[in-house]
Amino acid sequence: MIQTANLRNNAFLTLADSAVVSAMPGGLLGVLLTAAANTATVTLYDNATTNAGTVLTVLSTTANLSTAWMPPGGQVCANGIYALITGTIPSITVVYC
Repeated sequence: MIQTANLRNNAFLTLADSAVVSAMPGGLLGVLLTAAANTATVTLYDNATTNAGTVLTVLSTTANLSTAWMPPGGQVCANGIYALITGTIPSITVVYC
């Protein structure tokens, strides 16, 4: 059975450092990663507190470029969303519900 995220009550959060995106179950609708002076990577976990557990997605891009990922229908997150970010001052925008 395919589960889809509820598309109501969407929110977004822009980060430059690793952090909790959402501490509640919900859905991941998309992520945009923009690298600054060097390569940047963001790993999103289905976890409300730390970088452990199920990996939702990993994005990486080189200096001064952007990449995006949007799962069709959203991706269910049973526990929450945590973003682990590497690179020098990248910008990461996560859209979730």
